[in-house]
Amino acid sequence: MKIYYASQSFYPYIGGVSTALLNLEKEMVEKGNEVVEVHLRLSGEPNEGEIKGIEIHRVPKEPIDQKVMQGYSKFKESVYKECHYNTKTFTKPYSQMDGYEEFNIVNEYFGKELENLLKHAPADIVHIHDFQLLFTYKYVPRGTPLIITWHIPFISNMSKQLRDFLIKHLNEYDKVVFSSPEYIDAAIKAGLNKEKAELIYPITDTRFFQPIDTNKAAVLEKYNIPKNSKTILCVQRIDPKSGHKQLIRALSKIKKQVPTAKLIFVGSDSMSNKLSKDREQIKKQILKLIKNQNLENDIIFTGNIDTQSLLNLYNTADLVALCSKNEGFGLSITEAMACGKPVIGTKVGGIPIQIKDNINGYLVDVKDIDTTADRITKILKDKTLQKKMSQNSLETVEKNFKLERGIEKHLMLYNKVKQEKDELHHIEHIDTTKIQSIITDFDRTITDKPPKIHFDPADLDLDLLKSLKKLNIDLILATGRNIYYIKKMCQKFKGWRCVVAENGAVIYFPETKKTITINTYYMTRAKKIIRNLNLPGTTIGKVITSSKAEDEELIKEKLGKLAEKVSFIKNVNEIMILPLGVDKGVGLRIAMRYLNIDMDKTIVIGDGENDVSMFMNPGIKIALSNATEKLKKLADHTTKNPSTKGMREIIAQIRE
Repeated sequence: MKIYYASQSFYPYIGGVSTALLNLEKEMVEKGNEVVEVHLRLSGEPNEGEIKGIEIHRVPKEPIDQKVMQGYSKFKESVYKECHYNTKTFTKPYSQMDGYEEFNIVNEYFGKELENLLKHAPADIVHIHDFQLLFTYKYVPRGTPLIITWHIPFISNMSKQLRDFLIKHLNEYDKVVFSSPEYIDAAIKAGLNKEKAELIYPITDTRFFQPIDTNKAAVLEKYNIPKNSKTILCVQRIDPKSGHKQLIRALSKIKKQVPTAKLIFVGSDSMSNKLSKDREQIKKQILKLIKNQNLENDIIFTGNIDTQSLLNLYNTADLVALCSKNEGFGLSITEAMACGKPVIGTKVGGIPIQIKDNINGYLVDVKDIDTTADRITKILKDKTLQKKMSQNSLETVEKNFKLERGIEKHLMLYNKVKQEKDELHHIEHIDTTKIQSIITDFDRTITDKPPKIHFDPADLDLDLLKSLKKLNIDLILATGRNIYYIKKMCQKFKGWRCVVAENGAVIYFPETKKTITINTYYMTRAKKIIRNLNLPGTTIGKVITSSKAEDEELIKEKLGKLAEKVSFIKNVNEIMILPLGVDKGVGLRIAMRYLNIDMDKTIVIGDGENDVSMFMNPGIKIALSNATEKLKKLADHTTKNPSTKGMREIIAQIRE
């Protein structure tokens, strides 16, 4: 799949949008998609480049006229301020607002670049990020699936002029993604077509942000902080909505009960700061406040730091706070929770979606200094409370904010829009001459019932397998079955060009007997412990293990901390334990590269929870009627019939 993204700013510029977008685009590249990012070019930057496998285009080609940038900044700041602070800055029709023409010009830079890219290489999806590029839809052909993500608050009581302006243009997109149900309700009441609204939380790299063992004394020493300090971390740049002042004033009160308390601010200039000098005044006010409160030795500004240093700080801090006056979502709260930290935040924007009061932290009102100080003090002084909230933070992330969940939701959305826009994407329109391989699951896909634990030829539907083989398309099997089972099966049916076994951990090429294994030290240790448990129904593969789902908690208990170093994947009534980061999707991407097969030119068929990862790869995805609901949402097509009848239905449609 070819995806074009466009945003005002992008990595290495800091900020929630840039971070979430980088996380999204990296994962799309990792899944085998072609990704292009178009963003604003500041003075001295090259026009094109590549970042982490993402093709980068910066606009405009020539340096931007400063008058254009000043006007553009004025207009977008008017939108930003009213959406964040309800300032009613739109006092006249939008076309008469200061900077409107310049806003048009900057949008044209992006639009023309997208138009040119689409002319030479049509995209499967165009995904615009945030209000600054609201007009880019004008340059995207109507047949191209087009999405915009709205990253800032959408308030219910904005001025009529701004409301009418935003809704008029948002309705031109196929889908509008919001980060909060509250924003969706406000947008629909304002006139957004209800069918266009989608809820997806911004993406945090929860594979990177997680609890780690870190030398806390060394981390604190790096920032000249005494090693016995109690640390409050705030990851937020200084801008009109930031909560620096609230935390600084609270610190004065906190230190009366926790004398060793220190406040650490991470973050520096965003691209918006570079475009607008108004925010320099806020910085001066904050520095003056620190001096007046005699806190110069208790507050640390790190500026921008690399992600590893940020991870170390999250894991060193006693708690993380974000006391914004308003907030689109608050990605630093998600990152903090993923690292197992108690969190304090204001009751604005997306923060209450993440913080549950007295569960994983505390919610406070904007400008409520006393309560902010009280709640932070309570956590700093109570280790038991801190530990309980830390665990609840981890559970909150696991349930709602994991990286994989966000990627799944984006792919489901892309799939939905493609199907709505493109009739030719349906199975009956597939050009089979361009299909290089058919990838299929095993249990309940090419069998009607789960086969026995040990290979039995009677479990195979040989007539179905022969029908697949007669299509003269390379056949790939992707299964959770262990390699010992697979080798016996391949002796009975010799039609597989490749088998991705053990849920992606073992890749086997029957013709040459070549085997590729993905394993880790932690998985080897875990397998030994699980083997020694002698649990009924457990099978041990070359790499992975499979047990009854009911034994999951017992296995986790016996593995202890080792359980955090392996993956648990459920499939119907079994639980598979695999190396971290390994799944069918990963195994298939390795196999396809080895076989020189283009993932976009494959048909992928499945039914179970453990097939989700292979449905997140490029290709034409077909879910059988017995598939999970999640798989059906990721699929391009769902059969009318289950299991082997569904497979025969697919074979018949391919032959037509």
